[in-house]
Amino acid sequence: MFVYGTLMSGYSNHHFLATSKYLGRARTVSKYSLYTLHYPFVNSTIADAHIVGELYEIPSQEVLSPIDELEGHPFDYERKDIEVQLFADSSEHIVVRAQIYFNNNLSTGDGAEKLLSGNFHDSFTADRHREPNV
Repeated sequence: MFVYGTLMSGYSNHHFLATSKYLGRARTVSKYSLYTLHYPFVNSTIADAHIVGELYEIPSQEVLSPIDELEGHPFDYERKDIEVQLFADSSEHIVVRAQIYFNNNLSTGDGAEKLLSGNFHDSFTADRHREPNV
């Protein structure tokens, strides 16, 4: 699972991934658009930036189901397969298939902040979702 917002370490919903294996920092191979309103969302129909996030191995359906519920899958956010590139210490480019939650239903014109960096850490909204002492 590729996560780019409040499911990342240090944020309010990271506890959903407590039993998942962290595989590393990554970015999407294709470009999408990252926005924040009250929470972050990626629109798959607009290509602005490579989205930066974290990659996790989800151990079971029991772990995935609450995340799907949190994201409102498949009605609000839709979980889809994409390719992501792991950030490696070497010059080797490791590309893997992962799942991401897209939301093409939210209006980007209602004051949503567009993050051209593709990085949720750069948003004004991120601070509201940080865990205390992080």
